[in-house]
Amino acid sequence: MNETSELSAMAAGLTQSLQRRLVMWAVRWLIGFGIVAAVVHFWPSAAWLWWAAAAVAVLSLVTLLLMHFVVQRRLQLAQTRIAEAEQIAQQLTDAQRGPGD
Repeated sequence: MNETSELSAMAAGLTQSLQRRLVMWAVRWLIGFGIVAAVVHFWPSAAWLWWAAAAVAVLSLVTLLLMHFVVQRRLQLAQTRIAEAEQIAQQLTDAQRGPGD
């Protein structure tokens, strides 16, 4: 298995990982907002928790998505660089063989 196919496999795994992480994020915040609802029910003066929880939820979602796209971009860049290196190596090999080989 060469480097390009390994990176392609990593990119496919990255998509599955994102789906799994999004589901876990949704479950985590479903539980979190349930806890906030219970706290606010018993302590109405803590209604500010809704805003705090929403801010943290949005921040964590943005971070999750941003990191996915950063890693995805780096994988694409690595694939491009490997392809360029393979092309240069092929050209050098062809140049060493000469036109009569």
